[in-house]
Amino acid sequence: MAVTSSGDGNFSSVIAGGLSVNDDVIIDHDVTLDGDAPNVNSLTINSGKTFTGGGNTVTIDDKDGSSYSFRAISGSTISGTLNIKVTGNGGYIREQATGSINNLEVDLGSSSDVHYLDLALSLAGNLTITEGIFNTNASSNYALTVTGTTSITGTLTCNSSAISLGNNVD
Repeated sequence: MAVTSSGDGNFSSVIAGGLSVNDDVIIDHDVTLDGDAPNVNSLTINSGKTFTGGGNTVTIDDKDGSSYSFRAISGSTISGTLNIKVTGNGGYIREQATGSINNLEVDLGSSSDVHYLDLALSLAGNLTITEGIFNTNASSNYALTVTGTTSITGTLTCNSSAISLGNNVD
């Protein structure tokens, strides 16, 4: 089921009230993440809307009907420090917002599960791949830029993509 923000305000009051783990969350207002979000199926930020992170994390367990786990549509804004953790297999990350995801953690269910880029991605903070495969998408070779630390105990499949992993790679 899709849960759309009911107005401008804090995530806990404009979304989380009727949220369950299988819900696709759609940000259709200006929303501030005022604590770590409960696990969601997917997260979409619509054009013209701002999602402010506040240093908190959204954990995304799966993907929506279009195979996106996280999608910031062109014309949307990511403000503050937004951290994303993906735990579901086969999803895509498409980030076209003004602003960017700060930290991205990929922690999939097994070493053979895969998560993909659907456009080039620049992270303002860290990339952590704990388990599974993070793939830059071999058919398009999307660029990946990490400003902070990159820590990989899973697999990063770079294909022929332009890759910049920051100053500290574990």
